Amino acid sequence: MTRQDDYTEDRMRPAAAPRSESHTGWWVAGLVGIVAIIAVVFMVTSNRNSQDDLLAARDAGRAEAMTDSAVNNAQQLAQQAQQSSQEAAATATAAEAARNAGQAASNAADQTADAAQSAAANVGDAAQDASEQVTNP
Repeated sequence: MTRQDDYTEDRMRPAAAPRSESHTGWWVAGLVGIVAIIAVVFMVTSNRNSQDDLLAARDAGRAEAMTDSAVNNAQQLAQQAQQSSQEAAATATAAEAARNAGQAASNAADQTADAAQSAAANVGDAAQDASEQVTNP
């Protein structure tokens, strides 16, 4: 083998990478551990707040349900009042019609009485005239 063959042979052989000790993996694992500890602390402290939030939400829901119930009751009472008002108006209209009919009947009775009295007076006058003619021939 010649020197050139040695050179070519060396170039064709893969060179072994030098191994250096790197602590990057340990740094990444340490950072992951710190983030995990911070996450656990956050979850523990936020759990207390979430229970307070749940109690507040429950109270707000209860107040909203009571408000809704009061609104529904008020609407039902308003509908009942409207129906009662319509019934009262119908009754008042019927009473007004009955009063008007009674007034008309009273007027008709008065006119009939006047006509009867007038007719009786005319009959009385006619009877008196007839009796005078019979007695005075």
